[in-house]
Amino acid sequence: MKQELDLVRYPQMSSAKCSDVGMKICVVGLGYVGTVNLAYLVERGHMVTGLDISSERINRLRAGEPLPEPDVTDAIRAVLRDGKLKLSTEYRTALPASRLL
Repeated sequence: MKQELDLVRYPQMSSAKCSDVGMKICVVGLGYVGTVNLAYLVERGHMVTGLDISSERINRLRAGEPLPEPDVTDAIRAVLRDGKLKLSTEYRTALPASRLL
């Protein structure tokens, strides 16, 4: 099932600025680019949910499996251990809880 973002349904995303520290941000797609963005945003003090359609990918990230970028692997392991990062495959819960996508 294809899921698309509907700004009418999620109006909180239409005027968000990433410079606001402590924002609730959802990173959609946790491949090479998504995981780097995820690590960067969490390190900058944002509350981040990583969203991907692949439960296998989510499980590998939760398990701390190595990524192509070693620094990103270490950063993601640390924030998962500290509880500062959420990982999900559920668009219906991740998107409404986020201010920026």
